[in-house]
Amino acid sequence: MSRWVVLAFVAGCAAAPGNPRVQVATRPDYCPMVLETAGRILGPFTDDYTTLEEGCVRQVATANGITYAEGVGFVQMPLDTITCEGRGWIVRIGQKPPQAPTQGVVLLGFEEEQAGARKFSGRVERAEWRQQPNRLVFNGCGTVEGTVKRKGNSWIAKTEPQKFD
Repeated sequence: MSRWVVLAFVAGCAAAPGNPRVQVATRPDYCPMVLETAGRILGPFTDDYTTLEEGCVRQVATANGITYAEGVGFVQMPLDTITCEGRGWIVRIGQKPPQAPTQGVVLLGFEEEQAGARKFSGRVERAEWRQQPNRLVFNGCGTVEGTVKRKGNSWIAKTEPQKFD
């Protein structure tokens, strides 16, 4: 390589005084994680709440064979909505996602990732829950909690039994 090419490369990489370089963070790919979680949380009613009751969820959060959900709790909630589609689900993540065309949505809450795993919770809320976030309506479908963990390039979600006194 000639010294002029090297000099041009070094000069191009150096920031001019007063004009610091700005590094743009890449947008995290939440879709594999949220779709794995969504795909594991529906099932028959259980006394230990290891699943959301599938029939109930389908009645209020499914239209045309697609179940709608919103993912929340991420430290850096994206300004623009991320839409994850697959396994019969549409999961939207963002500060102002469009409202689902259903009466309710599955609300998937995630905690901060620690050691490649995130705790999650799920319940069914009204589709317009953001307008009055402290008012539950569809709690008849149950609640679910668990952990979703990285395994190689994929994720594995497991629900955990809940005990109520």
